[in-house]
Amino acid sequence: MKFRHVGLLCLSAIVALSSCVSAPRVSDPSGVDINVALVPENYLLQMYGSGPNDGNPYRTPGSMITGKPHEFVRLGITIASTRKATIYVDGIVAKNAAGEEGARFYPKSEFSDYTAQWSNKMRARAQEIIQDTYVPDSGFVVSPGKVTYYAVLIGKKELPRPLTVTASVGVDTDSPRQLVVEVAEKK
Repeated sequence: MKFRHVGLLCLSAIVALSSCVSAPRVSDPSGVDINVALVPENYLLQMYGSGPNDGNPYRTPGSMITGKPHEFVRLGITIASTRKATIYVDGIVAKNAAGEEGARFYPKSEFSDYTAQWSNKMRARAQEIIQDTYVPDSGFVVSPGKVTYYAVLIGKKELPRPLTVTASVGVDTDSPRQLVVEVAEKK
């Protein structure tokens, strides 16, 4: 039984990492590389829990009565740096083919508030995960190494697809660059 879970975790990690290979990237000549990619919900469920009482903020909330009224688009922002750098994520926007907002980006403070409706035990765990893994609200400093932060866009279920997600990302004082990720139609 444990081997099955380990196998699923390894498979999910491979899928998540392989999606990063073709992801849009900001490469700074001074040694900072930023990737933005879609992150499958299953990957985050395995990382932070899949049960309704696990407090996983990346799990789309719902109930047996109302179902899941919202749909999440989860982004992974991976930063690989050879030096200390200040990173700015100035905005993330998701638009449908008509140019209308398809899902709204929740900055860290708002996403934290979004989980405030949960029970105390779940809320405490969700706040801890958000604090440790969610992309910070303003410029933040990274040390040499590799780190991944997550960002969530929320829209009403069923999101209009395809969606074009644009993240505005800057390094130090450079002008931000636009990284684009496509959310394909459901099969």
